[in-house]
Amino acid sequence: MVASATFLSPSPPATTFSSSSSASLFLHSAQTAPAFRRISYSYYGRKSSADSCYSSNDGGSRRTSLDSTIYAAMSPYERTLYDLSHNEQWIRDAALGKRVGFYRFKGDLGSGNFSQVRLAFHTLTKAKVAIKILDKTKLDEKTRRMLRREIISMDVLQHPHLIPLFEVVETLSKVHLVMEYARGGELYRKISLEGKLNEGSARSVYAQVMSAVEHMHSKNFFHRDIKAENVFYVGPDQVKLGDFGFSILANTPDQQLKTFCGSPPYAAPELFQDDSYLGGPVDIWASGVLLFFIVTGSMPFQANTVSGMKKLILEGKFDVPPFVSKDCGNLIRGILKQRPSERHTMQDIKSHSWIHHKSIWSRRPSLSSPTHQNHVDEKHWPRTVQDVRLADPDDVATEMERLGITKEMLEAETDRGARSSLIGIHRILSHTLHIRGNPPTLSPGTMTRIASAKAESDDNAGSGGGGRASEQPIKKVVTSSPTRSIQEKDGSSKKLTRHLTKDKLIKLQSAVKSKACSIL
Repeated sequence: MVASATFLSPSPPATTFSSSSSASLFLHSAQTAPAFRRISYSYYGRKSSADSCYSSNDGGSRRTSLDSTIYAAMSPYERTLYDLSHNEQWIRDAALGKRVGFYRFKGDLGSGNFSQVRLAFHTLTKAKVAIKILDKTKLDEKTRRMLRREIISMDVLQHPHLIPLFEVVETLSKVHLVMEYARGGELYRKISLEGKLNEGSARSVYAQVMSAVEHMHSKNFFHRDIKAENVFYVGPDQVKLGDFGFSILANTPDQQLKTFCGSPPYAAPELFQDDSYLGGPVDIWASGVLLFFIVTGSMPFQANTVSGMKKLILEGKFDVPPFVSKDCGNLIRGILKQRPSERHTMQDIKSHSWIHHKSIWSRRPSLSSPTHQNHVDEKHWPRTVQDVRLADPDDVATEMERLGITKEMLEAETDRGARSSLIGIHRILSHTLHIRGNPPTLSPGTMTRIASAKAESDDNAGSGGGGRASEQPIKKVVTSSPTRSIQEKDGSSKKLTRHLTKDKLIKLQSAVKSKACSIL
């Protein structure tokens, strides 16, 4: 079914499974610095002399040598393993690229020079996932190193605002990275289409991203490609940082790095003028460019060529628009300092007055307990970043048992990390139960718009007219989208001139993205 892989490197060392908490599997030990090894599935079957025909929930019927009563007595996990090697429809789907391992593909999400991303469903858990597929025949040594780094970072780092890696499935020709499906898409696309975020929403998004970056830095990991294209909406107002192809694990926080990578519009000055650099200040600089983009809808340094971009960044000249608040402008200026030693540190950002501006969301009570205390400093990051409830380990264990996966089976797989289908199932269930325990929350901007709309509706209802005023459509003005429209009270609509031309949209991304950044 799934052939042994040839894209190899040494196996990781074994780790100890803690019987006190099944969550130790999902929060997989950083000691297991993962790398590729052969992945193969062992298929389960029980022979019977009876020959019967039965139907599959996944579609199609097939002949099998297994008696239907024996099949029905199997656990869901056993049946899935059996079907992987005996279900004719599943085997055909795998041959046609419609299925890999426990996953059935349902559509395309995007593509790049070296990879494509497809939507898929996990057969056992029914969870929706995104699978990044890379053709190994098209990968040179550099891109293979990037892929290994990406897998190491995602497998070791677990944080509520980092895109999680569930499983790695490798075949003879392809590598499949099974990740969380970010249904809201890229932050870059949202701002390009709808315009800048209000500062309440921007504060929430930025704090979430920076809490993830802080966690990476605490483990001596540096992202090195922070940008709006790598921030993804997984809920209405929840974002996660992803794409770890340029990330690196340093020996110490002060280790000098020498590989120059990332996207030019987000590149720190030292990347252009020094022989080496520190990963922390480079990530901080990129976060400042990201914040500028979030609150203005444009880039601080705009040019049509890499050389032009370099000149602007080295000069360090940029203007914060007057509509940006004084506090936010000061934070941006403190981050975008030319000298790394003068640049804001993570602690400076965490304690900045703009981050802790009074708002509805920073005052609301805690949603749940326990929280990610090991990830977020309660004294500094806003409450919306902190209030993330972990899935109950007992609930996860119960679901695993229901599928027919025992603790002993999991213990035998702990050293394989993301390369184990059992660990993948555990991570998916942990994530699914975590999502159920954390219903979507509204950003301050959304809450303000709802409150304003309600107030206007109440005013209309109370202004006379026998109640008919409340039946009129509420005036809706979209002031920041590329194509603006005004909905008048009489129901008519008129288009406003596009305020973002095609050229300007291109400049937002600066049209000089490094080709090394084109891998999805």
